[in-house]
Amino acid sequence: MADFRFYLERGNRRTRELRVDLPDATVVGLVAKTVARHYAASEIGTGRLHLAQDITVLDCNDAEIGRYPLASFLCIEEA
Repeated sequence: MADFRFYLERGNRRTRELRVDLPDATVVGLVAKTVARHYAASEIGTGRLHLAQDITVLDCNDAEIGRYPLASFLCIEEA
């Protein structure tokens, strides 16, 4: 299994990493969706959700293998 690190990133600010062992890079996009929702839920809990952030994924060699806009994984509707 390969080690991947997921961050919520905005400018020079990053959240703590979430490390996940995955079979390979083909499933990173699916896992990024779950990680994005986890981070968003944490930020909503503090009252500071910023949609202009990215989920950044690094492999075990610190190479960036994916960057996904947080807003692409969320749907926020007004009542």
